[in-house]
Amino acid sequence: MGITVSSNRKKPVLLLKPHGSLNWLYCPTCNSMELTPKRKGSIEAFYKNKICKECETPMEPVIIPPTFYKDMSNPFIQQIYLKCYEVLRNAERIFICGYSFPDADMHLKYLLKRAEIFKGDTPEIYVINHHKDKKSSEDRNRIERFFKNKDKVIYTNLSFQKFAVEIGIKELVNNKDKYTLKFGG
Repeated sequence: MGITVSSNRKKPVLLLKPHGSLNWLYCPTCNSMELTPKRKGSIEAFYKNKICKECETPMEPVIIPPTFYKDMSNPFIQQIYLKCYEVLRNAERIFICGYSFPDADMHLKYLLKRAEIFKGDTPEIYVINHHKDKKSSEDRNRIERFFKNKDKVIYTNLSFQKFAVEIGIKELVNNKDKYTLKFGG
């Protein structure tokens, strides 16, 4: 689902979660979706047999693992992927939070590559939750071989919480050198 995050901001931020979320529950009978913002609803569905309020069918979690095989039959996930493509092909900047571009996640890679080709250039890519260690180096190589213009991929030294709560998009974009990780070699 595309969730618009708004607080005291002048302009809301669209948060797209193409792999679903632990707090989304779906009823396959009546196609209703339940969001449980303060708790992880899919865990509740597994352990407590959460029932749909509309038709009393057992609810299902909406989690799409980053694997080669994905069940894309959920209409909400289909809408998210369409919205992702629409947003990505027009994006000047993309913020990737807590995602390592696993080789098996072909669907999301396809969306990003298709959007890059449509646009004709790589947008600025900000990688949040990136830490300087061996695994991060592997993640960096996997990400950089994917995008045409590697110079537009910016790795930060920020945790997601620090980025989302303290720094924000405007500060990061305007002062990217302050938050960018430098890699040797």
